[in-house]
Amino acid sequence: MWFNTDGEHIMVNTAEGRLKAENMQARPYVAITLVDPKDPYRYMAIRGPVVETTHDGAEAHIHALSHKYRGKDWDIPAGQVRLMCKIDPEHVFADS
Repeated sequence: MWFNTDGEHIMVNTAEGRLKAENMQARPYVAITLVDPKDPYRYMAIRGPVVETTHDGAEAHIHALSHKYRGKDWDIPAGQVRLMCKIDPEHVFADS
């Protein structure tokens, strides 16, 4: 899953109607695990509530994420509505 941060929150992006969006709305507490691609025994786990879901800035956000990971804008299908979700990282665990 692509993500970035605003310095306080973990920011993710999805589209309306997707299972990820429905799950975060039904149960707004999430867990994210990041694994070091060079060492699968080194990881970070982040848990916390989804504190905001918004359409405002969501298209710009998916383009920024796409530039981070692919180097170009995201191709948003016609009629797709993007959602940007902010997660408050209440619990962070890192194993090195």
